[in-house]
Amino acid sequence: MHDSNNKHLYFVIANWKMYTTYRQSIQLFDEYMRAYDYENSNSVSIIVCPPVLALASLANKVVEPILLGSQTCSPFPHGPHTGQIDAPSLQELAIRFCVVGHAEQRREQYVNNDTISEQLRILLKHTISPILCIGESIVEKQADQTFAVLAQQLEPLFSLIEHFRPEVPLIIAYEPLWAIGSSHTPPLEELAIIVETLHDWCTQKAPYASWHILYGGSIDVSRAKTYLPIPHLNGFMIGKISTDVKLFFDIVGTCHTYIKT
Repeated sequence: MHDSNNKHLYFVIANWKMYTTYRQSIQLFDEYMRAYDYENSNSVSIIVCPPVLALASLANKVVEPILLGSQTCSPFPHGPHTGQIDAPSLQELAIRFCVVGHAEQRREQYVNNDTISEQLRILLKHTISPILCIGESIVEKQADQTFAVLAQQLEPLFSLIEHFRPEVPLIIAYEPLWAIGSSHTPPLEELAIIVETLHDWCTQKAPYASWHILYGGSIDVSRAKTYLPIPHLNGFMIGKISTDVKLFFDIVGTCHTYIKT
């Protein structure tokens, strides 16, 4: 029997990206609220990251253990920055999580480690938990550079160790670029080594922090069942499939079932 007394033993992140409009986001969130198994709510928490325009409306609907996260935030606290999403406003809406460094942001918005460092600094200042996405490209993987790349991508977070608080979860979402939106995923043994390494790095750097390591990239029920036994793996980050209520909650249910066994 796994320890289900941990309030956030597992996180499953629903990253809706830009797959839903404002109205579709409200409707989908309502479907989530109806579908969740609240009897098992102490074992799996869901973090919904909708398109940003829906955050204010959904903040009035949210009931734990379904939580809200933003897909982004500005590296600037305030001022003349057109089109930015500021962390103070996220805090006012009681948004407790925020995605940082997603592969699509790095590629499409030219986000780099300097930007990510400032985003992380502002989020931690406002007690918002970062969901830091890291992962190597297929070229880097083939060149045996996976661990060097991951270490480099973690550096912005590790450099802010003085801002860590035990009550603010720090989520690392390992999403290899070559697995996002594809049919390819890491073999079990390979992912287990990566998760163990990330866990060791994080806990050695800040043993008092609340670390959570997730996997993202082409997750379905079958792959979730395969990966759940990996030590120190604390859940999954799911993209497009999370807009399908049945498929998403099948994965959530798989986590519930595993925890009970």
